[in-house]
Amino acid sequence: MPDLDRSIVEHRLPIKPGYRPFQQGARRCNPKVLPDIKTEITRLIEAKCCTVKPPILGTPPRHRAGPSS
Repeated sequence: MPDLDRSIVEHRLPIKPGYRPFQQGARRCNPKVLPDIKTEITRLIEAKCCTVKPPILGTPPRHRAGPSS
């Protein structure tokens, strides 16, 4: 989009200088609903509406956000 101003189109995360982004933990679901969720995800994967990425091995452990050292 060459005619649009970048300040309008571009999204920026409000991160303080010297800090790194922190990935939040996954939310837990009600165990009674898990079979329905699994069925829906399987249906979406079979319909090729979504894909499953394999986990990346060898990633460093997550740490809380703080000043970068």
